[in-house]
Amino acid sequence: MKRFLYLPITAFFLIVAIVSLCCPVTARANTIALSFAGAEKTILPSGLTYGWAFTLSGAVLVTDLGFWDEDSDGLSNDHNVTIWDNTTMSVMAQANVSSAGTLVDGFRYVSLTVPVLLPLGDYTIAAFNHGPNLIPDNLRQNAATITTASGVTYDGSRETGGDSFPAGDVGNHPNSYFGPNFQFTRAPLVPDAGSTLTLLALSIVAIFGLNLLQRKTS
Repeated sequence: MKRFLYLPITAFFLIVAIVSLCCPVTARANTIALSFAGAEKTILPSGLTYGWAFTLSGAVLVTDLGFWDEDSDGLSNDHNVTIWDNTTMSVMAQANVSSAGTLVDGFRYVSLTVPVLLPLGDYTIAAFNHGPNLIPDNLRQNAATITTASGVTYDGSRETGGDSFPAGDVGNHPNSYFGPNFQFTRAPLVPDAGSTLTLLALSIVAIFGLNLLQRKTS
């Protein structure tokens, strides 16, 4: 009878150890990458790509891409929002943002079907106006204040012709082109190997001790 009393305790230690080994820690709440204040209104003409460069100090999962909705009443055109890797100039994440996007703090956001992992490094987010409507959408430039989320550093304005990687700011407008934006969560964290192994070792010792106790009391 006594040996059955020890089974739940043994099972508990085993489950805790296995879960610690197999389940990484994740953060679920979405974070907006950038916000601004004191910026003047401007427009985004068709056929041009505008945005801003940024640096990540750690890996993130990009969940949503967005575009500024000046009066929160819908966009006149669709905008192809893209995140590029500044080193390889390769596309990391992309989405077409329209009025159907979800409005959050002045931006229309579209959720990515699968979140995209961005390792620490240098990137550019920019938007291309490819909509059929001749009425341009507003965006903001010459911001007095730029605030970024923890782990994100603003690295300046980016502008180029066509739908391509904007390597620099050909229009020479610092603190500008706040049309595109993104949301993210922290990338899954790998469990601390030392702590997990310690827990596993303690579990084994506990199980061994319970077995010895069980034999003595049988």
